[in-house]
Amino acid sequence: MMSRIVGCCLACSVMASGEIIQRLWKYDYSGLPVETLRDNAPLCDGFAMSFRVKNGLVAGQLVEIPKTFRLECVERGGQTYYERDGKNPALRATIWLTYEPRPKWKSLSIELPLNALGDDWSKREIGVLYDQVNFLFTVDGVIIDRNYPVGTLDAQDGPTVVKTDLLQDFRFSSSVAKVGRTKVEHRSTDGIQFYTPYGHNTWCGDVVVYYKDGLFHLLYLFDRNHHGSRWGCGAHIFHHMTTRDLVNWVDHGPILELTEQWQSVGTGTMVSSGGKLLSVFGWHTTRTVDYAQTVSSQAEKYLGKNPVAVSRKDFAPLVPSGTTYAESEDGLNFTWSEKFLNVTENPSIFEMSDGSLKLFGSSRTWSAPGIDGPWTLVDSSFPVAGKECALRSTFECPSYFEFNGYRYLLMGFTGMWAGTGEDGPYVDKAAEGLDIYDGLGVPFVAPYHDGRRILAGWPNRGWASVLLLREVISYPDGNLGLKWVPELAPKRDVKFGSGSVSGRGRAILGVGKTTSVYGEVTVTPSKPSGRLAIRFRDQSNPSLDVELQIDLSRKRAQINGISGDDFAAGLPTAREIAASSDKGAGAGIGANLHCLSRNFCLENVRGLEGEFGIRFVLRRSKKLGAAILDVEIAGCRTMVSIRPDAKFDKIELAGEEGISLTGDFFKYPEEGYFDCGGK
Repeated sequence: MMSRIVGCCLACSVMASGEIIQRLWKYDYSGLPVETLRDNAPLCDGFAMSFRVKNGLVAGQLVEIPKTFRLECVERGGQTYYERDGKNPALRATIWLTYEPRPKWKSLSIELPLNALGDDWSKREIGVLYDQVNFLFTVDGVIIDRNYPVGTLDAQDGPTVVKTDLLQDFRFSSSVAKVGRTKVEHRSTDGIQFYTPYGHNTWCGDVVVYYKDGLFHLLYLFDRNHHGSRWGCGAHIFHHMTTRDLVNWVDHGPILELTEQWQSVGTGTMVSSGGKLLSVFGWHTTRTVDYAQTVSSQAEKYLGKNPVAVSRKDFAPLVPSGTTYAESEDGLNFTWSEKFLNVTENPSIFEMSDGSLKLFGSSRTWSAPGIDGPWTLVDSSFPVAGKECALRSTFECPSYFEFNGYRYLLMGFTGMWAGTGEDGPYVDKAAEGLDIYDGLGVPFVAPYHDGRRILAGWPNRGWASVLLLREVISYPDGNLGLKWVPELAPKRDVKFGSGSVSGRGRAILGVGKTTSVYGEVTVTPSKPSGRLAIRFRDQSNPSLDVELQIDLSRKRAQINGISGDDFAAGLPTAREIAASSDKGAGAGIGANLHCLSRNFCLENVRGLEGEFGIRFVLRRSKKLGAAILDVEIAGCRTMVSIRPDAKFDKIELAGEEGISLTGDFFKYPEEGYFDCGGK
């Protein structure tokens, strides 16, 4: 039996999901002394140029300093966010460098999509700045793309060419230190769910959350190019967000900016110690600098058996590496301590109930009375990682939290441990199929008011993508669940369809290929068995069709590709994948693991007895080049899946005999559009 879901259109708008204020740097080139860009100009210490381009600029060279710098217009940029009518012209700036430890690192490029300039390109001031640490494009002063060089600029090899007939108001200066900048605010009502920072190729990577004195802090590794910056080394920085209600947020920008070529921030934590708020993190120095040149290579000399923090001046000229921290008196403005605590590059330091601190990292645990130590090794084999645990979890990025008498550790992409004592013993919950991974990478949990716990993470579309929050549910047996955060629940303002199906049938809803959808489906089974599904179909490309399937008798939920009208084949869970292979499971191993945020299966799903609800959001993301499917099942389990290139235009409800489904469907807010004017 087939029924068609009834559609309707109401003349009202979707309510705002809360305001987000992003604080951005705006660069000012007006104070630069103007120079003639001549042959063999002094560029090694830095340079800046500003100009405007004519409408309809075609592909070709604009500025050429052979073997040193090039500015050109290309027909198709690497990012498709601003593509219009199949056209995607871009400005591309390239520098050539030499860095002897990495001879293959030569050219480094940044791009500015010209369609981002709006209808009249000639009205926008474009800037290019290189200062040895940063290489960036700005439009009307705001950064539109940036990369981080290493090494020194190569010498010029040929005459300089500047096509001033194509570049209006061209200005050049080697006095880059005189470029001014001020903070400006960009406001949006897009909400924190599916958040990405301002720009067209900007993403949220690993997340840290922390709560103190009524203020909820969220740090995320600001990413461009999915870990591709600085020749794949990431060159990440922590951005700092705060909220008092989980709805309205301020993105304050970087905790610290990169000021030296070796710097790249690794995942960490936030703690309070000595009356200050601390952002703990690791330097991923060895991505750029040979290990022998870092302080980590001589850790035993400087730290000893009971390490006390060592200042940079005491280990110079070795390059800083490993665990360090930035400190703040007011909770918003941070200063790097320039101290070295541990060799761990993704350290996790947490406050214990007795006021002491514990550091989890590199499969070891340390304890200290305060951030500067002395740090005592209290366990040389925990957290367990790699071949020592079923899911082959990484030892990096542990998230420790307490909840209703239990203590938990989430380990990167796949590991989860739980225990009742501060020092264990801990049980491998992932090995039991009782972990809470739902498709979000490197999830992190922190307390919130009224005894609640909030989790944050990002789904996999390459390294880093959009931000998503969950609320953690605690059960008496110590197991956990996840639900959507009540404050962030989608609005039911614009209903455009409803329908139902009973028994072996289907109900079908047609939707626009670019329309985001919020759905509420009530499931009423007449017996505790059978399967049901919500299917999302792309009629122009059925190979992208996908199904959310729930198996009542097995208490499983899965997201999997589908072909035809039959239920998709059952997938193994992460635990089963690990058990069936001597390689176990881990990030990147196994095509159907939750950490890849595509097709995966969860077991031990609660709440499937009797009538229950399913809520989903189908979020269209042009920025990500994908549809995002975010699901809550029975108010106690969540799943998220990225479906690259999918343009779903049909939603189906389907069930086996004895199962009824009733659905209501609403318009969900669309992804915000970033243009270079800050709109």
